Order: sequence, then structure tokens, then C-alpha cells
Amino acid sequence: MKETLPRYAHSQIELKISCKDLADLDYLSKSDPQVILLMKDARTRKWKSTPYKTEVVTNDLNPKFVTGFIIDYFFEEFQQLRYLENSWFYLFLKKILSNLSLFSKN
Repeated sequence: MKETLPRYAHSQIELKISCKDLADLDYLSKSDPQVILLMKDARTRKWKSTPYKTEVVTNDLNPKFVTGFIIDYFFEEFQQLRYLENSWFYLFLKKILSNLSLFSKN
């Protein structure tokens, strides 16, 4: 079956994630961070989970994640993202909000 295209102009972009100076909250080693991506639904104004998350990087407070996020960027929409830094024992150590249009500018 042929897939239908969205009505709005869009493109796909890849986001590469890294963190710096994360809190060291593990007792026996350094934290094991992972980043989870949430997107705000423009109609309901609620944060929704996405299938996007990075790998877990063990014992690293300045991780550079290999896994990137390829997401649809809609030119006419204000797309808000929330990045949740997750550690093995401590959920959501940091939250970062951004506007997707900030990443698409030259």
C-alpha cells in the first residue's frame, strides 16, 4: 500500500546528543546516563513520549551518544522538545527544553 505524505512542507533532521558535567550520583562508580526525547503536542499542549532514546553510556559524566534522533521538522509548526537525562538509578537528572526551529537555522 502506498504511504501518503503529510500535507505540510517538512524535512527530516538528525539530532546528535552529548552532555557535559552531569551530576555524579552513583556511590560506587560514575553515573550511567541516557537521554530520552519527548515532544509537545501542539493541539493538546501535553508532553508525549517518543520512541527516541540514546544508548546508556556507562561510567561517564560527559557522554557523547552514538545514537542520534532522526525526526520530522515541519516548517510551519512550533515544535517543542524536552530532553530527559536518565541515569540507571536516578531518573531524570536533568531536563532541557528547546525549540526545534533553533536547530534548523544556518
